[in-house]
Amino acid sequence: MLGNGGHRLINRLAASTLPASVPAFLRSDAAVNEIEYLGPEPDRWRSPAEPELSAAQAPEHFIDLEPADALARCRGVGLILRPRCCGRRPSGEDWAAAMEATEVWERLKAALREYRALTAAGKDTHGVEAAAIFYAGWLGHYVGDASQRCTRPFNTTAG
Repeated sequence: MLGNGGHRLINRLAASTLPASVPAFLRSDAAVNEIEYLGPEPDRWRSPAEPELSAAQAPEHFIDLEPADALARCRGVGLILRPRCCGRRPSGEDWAAAMEATEVWERLKAALREYRALTAAGKDTHGVEAAAIFYAGWLGHYVGDASQRCTRPFNTTAG
């Protein structure tokens, strides 16, 4: 588990090395600091103090796919096809983190599309800049989780 420090480090390294083609607001010191802070944010949402939020967030960190694979084998249709990660079949943790990363990436893309439209129209971009920074920090969490899973054995009993 990466923990608070690991997520912060990954986000800081990613945000501080963005290329010049990324909008300047995402490369500012303030944005880099905010993106770093937001690295562990999804883990903060898993507190028992907010049970509904914790329950909603849990599947984004892990989904148990092995029972579905077992059902498929019993019916003679083979394993459910899932992408491979690091040369091995991913576990439910890997699958859930990848799906959440994809969803958050699409949110970030939508925010940057809106940023470009507002910029082209000469309109205020402060709100969408804040949203994009939040999405970038949130995305870093799941990218960090997924990269960690490629450096340790997967949590799986099937295959």
